[in-house]
Amino acid sequence: MVQKEVDKMNINDILDKVIRKPYYYVPPCPECGSKRTGKIILSHDADTDQYIVETALKSGELTTVQDEYPFGNNLYCDDCGFTWWGRPELMWVSPGKILEEKTARGTVELLDKLKDTSKPKKKSVLQKFLVFRSPTK
Repeated sequence: MVQKEVDKMNINDILDKVIRKPYYYVPPCPECGSKRTGKIILSHDADTDQYIVETALKSGELTTVQDEYPFGNNLYCDDCGFTWWGRPELMWVSPGKILEEKTARGTVELLDKLKDTSKPKKKSVLQKFLVFRSPTK
């Protein structure tokens, strides 16, 4: 009977039950109840700030990087701007659960916006080889 159940499941269902990834769960905002909450990370290195935010967004976590904690608080609400002190809970969750959190927190759209703003615009082949010069007198 067990073999028949396994045959019915597709590979994604099996992997979703087996694979677990770390996820830092931030509870909903105590002020407005929104699930669009994240953690504040301390960093004084501008070069790593974008990497930290991008890595967190890929994991489905909202993160902002600041020089200091505002009023000693380390969690924030993206909707109402409220900050509070708390401890994000480390959970080992399935890729399906991470996808649910990405949807609830809107991290996919934020990651797309971040990539669009950070990419330098590519020049076309014509722009690379042609040099535009103003007419000389």
